[in-house]
Amino acid sequence: MDKIERPIQDGPGINKSGPGHAQGSPGTAQNCPDITQNSHGMSLSETNYNKASFFYHNNSFISAEKLLLENIEKGTDDEKIFDMLVNIYSKSDNYQKLIKTLDIAVKRCAEKRKEYRELKKAFILEQIFKD
Repeated sequence: MDKIERPIQDGPGINKSGPGHAQGSPGTAQNCPDITQNSHGMSLSETNYNKASFFYHNNSFISAEKLLLENIEKGTDDEKIFDMLVNIYSKSDNYQKLIKTLDIAVKRCAEKRKEYRELKKAFILEQIFKD
């Protein structure tokens, strides 16, 4: 099973004072609106994604990452999980985890395999020219 080291470290530009955080402390799933009791039979994977989306949109990237990684560790092939993780790692300048995430996405997401390969190449070239 492919794994990504977790969690990301706080980096520049990561705001931890928004909703979902008590006085700058990391947010937790308990601070998120309770969407686990869904009358439509929402899967754990979808529930984690929805909670992660809440955290992501409130700049609580560490909490979002933890939930998304749970899905990856369970073998998800859901493209939106990978897309959000790539965005998190890009915003936090964590290119090592970003590349690792894209490697896993290439293996699991057949429909976007070519797109993920191209994105990986673009990020690698960006890093080469940045240095």
